[in-house]
Amino acid sequence: MTMRRLSFQSLFQLGLGAATASLLLGLVALQTIRQIELRTLLMELADNHMRCVLSGRLVEVDSADPHVVKPWFASKVNFSPPVPDLAAAGYALLGGRMDYVSGHSAAALVYRLAKRDISVFIWADPHSEPAPATLQPPQLGYNIVGWNAGGLAVKAISDLPAKDLRDFASAFLAAAQQ
Repeated sequence: MTMRRLSFQSLFQLGLGAATASLLLGLVALQTIRQIELRTLLMELADNHMRCVLSGRLVEVDSADPHVVKPWFASKVNFSPPVPDLAAAGYALLGGRMDYVSGHSAAALVYRLAKRDISVFIWADPHSEPAPATLQPPQLGYNIVGWNAGGLAVKAISDLPAKDLRDFASAFLAAAQQ
C-alpha cells in the first residue's frame, strides 16, 4: 500500500509540475505575442506618418480651426475624436486626415511645433482600459506616446525629442478633458 501511495503522490506531483510549466509557458507566449503586436502597430504608425510627411500630404482637411476639423470626421468614423485647440501651448493644428491602423479606420490629427510635425492617430477601442500617456519604443527614428481614454486608443508620433512629445501628450490630454 505504501508503494502505491508513493506512486500516486509521484504522479500527482509530476502532473502538477507539468501543469505549472504549461501555465508559465502560456504566460510567456502571451506576453511575447503582445510585444510583437505592439511592435507591429508602432511600426505601422511610423510607416503611415513617414509616408505622409514624405509625400507632403499630411492633411485632407486643411484647417487650424478645431470646429472645422472635428465635424469633418463625423461622416468618416464611428466615433467623435477629440480635436483640442493647442495654439496657446505652442502647437499649431494643421488639420486632419483619414488613416487605417491595424484594421481600424482612424482619425489622424496633425499638429506642428517648431517645424516638426506630430501625427495623432485615434481609433475606437471600446474594450480598452483607460491608460495614462506612456512613451512607447521608438520606431524608424520617431518617438511615440500612447494612451487610452474614453474608449479611444491614441498614439502621437513625431521626430520631436521624447520629452517634447510627452509634453505634447500632456497638453493634448488636458485640453481634451475640458
